[in-house]
Amino acid sequence: MLITSDSYKTTNLKYDKVSPRVARFDYRKHKYAIYIYLDPFHSGEYEYKFKCCGKPQTVKSAYLPIYVGKLENSLQYRMNHHINNFARNIDDSQNQFKKKFFQELERQIEQNKQSGNPDNLMPKSLDEYKNNWIIIIKTFDNPKDLREYERELIKAIGTQYDGSGPLVNKKKGN
Repeated sequence: MLITSDSYKTTNLKYDKVSPRVARFDYRKHKYAIYIYLDPFHSGEYEYKFKCCGKPQTVKSAYLPIYVGKLENSLQYRMNHHINNFARNIDDSQNQFKKKFFQELERQIEQNKQSGNPDNLMPKSLDEYKNNWIIIIKTFDNPKDLREYERELIKAIGTQYDGSGPLVNKKKGN
């Protein structure tokens, strides 16, 4: 569900991109986390409300969320797995929506490089995208809460597969 609000405009999400956000992720300390891929070329005011772990939750973003994933047992490489496979021309998922997003991202990055505008905040390489647009938003102490949060956030945002939203996730969490 997409919600816009006037109070949202007072936050500085243009640079922070998403809230909540884990500023310093330590894979030795946190075994479980949720990350989100953002679409840098579709800015707006996005707010998703859902219930998880018996509490109301809210995720706000200044950019369109495109993928939600989870890190389990400190497998941090998983966060970049999808974009790394795309860069290596490995299509391990047969996910047409994810492939289309990465192709468009690559095209936009190339256009952005050619524009030469130094004030432009958009990524100028896939590495820059990985470092600045794939963001850990929440950590957990146990896998049960992690999976529930992922499932409920995906449901709140919606997927392209069922026509309910922008996410390229094939599964609605597990």
